[in-house]
Amino acid sequence: MLAYRCPVTNELVEVSLKTPASKLRSLGSVQLPVWCCVCHVAHTVSAQELFVAEEVYDDRARAA
Repeated sequence: MLAYRCPVTNELVEVSLKTPASKLRSLGSVQLPVWCCVCHVAHTVSAQELFVAEEVYDDRARAA
């Protein structure tokens, strides 16, 4: 699952897109329209701003 940070709230937002990190890097600066379930506004984020959500959860688990 991919995620990004909401530019309004800085909250983690998951996007219902699934792709491996290697494919994500190959998209470069492609702009993707996404709906933010946190602030209820449409955002446009570049592929460079997206990341694999599981990596964030893994980092949180290691920090705990």
